[in-house]
Amino acid sequence: MALVNERARILANEEVGPNLYLMELAASHIAASIEPGQFVHMKVPSMEAHILRRPFSVYARDAAAGTLEVLYQSVGFGTDHMTRIEPERAEHLSGAELIGPVGRGWQPPANARRALLVGGGEK
Repeated sequence: MALVNERARILANEEVGPNLYLMELAASHIAASIEPGQFVHMKVPSMEAHILRRPFSVYARDAAAGTLEVLYQSVGFGTDHMTRIEPERAEHLSGAELIGPVGRGWQPPANARRALLVGGGEK
C-alpha cells in the first residue's frame, strides 16, 4: 500500500513504566493497512521548529477502531516533550501528523508455532 500522510488525533498518552509511555492515536487509514514490522514517521505536535519527523514502531493497532499505539521511552528532548502531550480534546484540530506505513511488513510462516525475531541497526 502507498504511504499515507495522516493527521492523527491523540487519544491517550500514559506512563506505563519507568520512562516508558504508551500513546494511542486515531489514524484510521494507516491502522487499516499497517503490518507487523512497519513503522510511522511522526511530526510531533508543538515541535514545528524540528523539521525532521521521528520514526516510531507501532506497538499495536486496532484496524476496526482505526487506532495505533506507540510505545516509547523518554531519552532525549523530543521524547521528553512527548511525555507532556495531553490527549487532545474534540474541539482541537491539531494533532500528530503521521506518514506510514513505512518499511517492509512481516508475517510469521503459516505452520510456525514460535518465532524468534532479532532486530538491530547500525551505531
